[in-house]
Amino acid sequence: MDSHSVQCDRTGFRAQASDCVQEWNGNFVIAEYAEQRNQQEHIQVPRDDIAVPIARPRSTDNTITQSDAPDWDSL
Repeated sequence: MDSHSVQCDRTGFRAQASDCVQEWNGNFVIAEYAEQRNQQEHIQVPRDDIAVPIARPRSTDNTITQSDAPDWDSL
C-alpha cells in the first residue's frame, strides 16, 4: 500500500508519510530529523519557602511625640 506524500514541518522537504513521525510538539517531520524532548523539562524543582516567619502589619503612625521619647536625664 502506498503512503501519501507530506511536507516535513522542519525541513520543508516532501516525503512519504510512512517515513515521518510526529514530535512531542505536534510537528510532523522526517524521522531522520526528529528531535527528542529535552529531559530537563520534566524536572520538578521544589519551591523556596520565602514566607516571613513573623509578619507584622506596617505601622501607619511613624511620628514620635514627647511622651514616646525616652527620658535621657533620668538614666
